[in-house]
Amino acid sequence: MNLSLEEIKQFCQRHSIRKLSLFSSVLRDDFTKESDVDVLVEFELTTAQHWLRETLARNFNPHFTSASRNK
Repeated sequence: MNLSLEEIKQFCQRHSIRKLSLFSSVLRDDFTKESDVDVLVEFELTTAQHWLRETLARNFNPHFTSASRNK
């Protein structure tokens, strides 16, 4: 499968993907068509997820740092 960087960027934008990472054999010389592809996907937070994260942090975890809130 050949995808341009622009096609990957558009796919990520369409699906609210903040970060798309490939790892393992797909990055090494021993990758073949029989190999699996390991993918890590980080999605954008929705408004509801932001609200839930802030509410839980405020009410249940006094040690929740502002750095953690911005992830």
